[in-house]
Amino acid sequence: MDPDGEYWTSEEFTCGCSASTFRSAIKDFYSDFFGTTISVSRLDLDADGNETSDSSLAISYSYSVTMDKLLSSTTTTFMMTFNTASASTIDIEYPSMV
Repeated sequence: MDPDGEYWTSEEFTCGCSASTFRSAIKDFYSDFFGTTISVSRLDLDADGNETSDSSLAISYSYSVTMDKLLSSTTTTFMMTFNTASASTIDIEYPSMV
């Protein structure tokens, strides 16, 4: 939520999109609220949950977002997601969890 009490909304993106596409969809949030740029990486996971380099075996994806600036305060304590496709599952790991 921004200082005016409004929720921030990302650009729309598709499950399984590239790390670059995901970064483009969310980068303004980090820039606007924290004054930082971000790096995003994506892991492709197979049916057993193992990382795979064979994209034809990938059935799920894990994105890691790293802020390029160290902050001295809490960055995120709450985040809501809205799926537009019933096949999507979104898990969030807050900074205190990693």
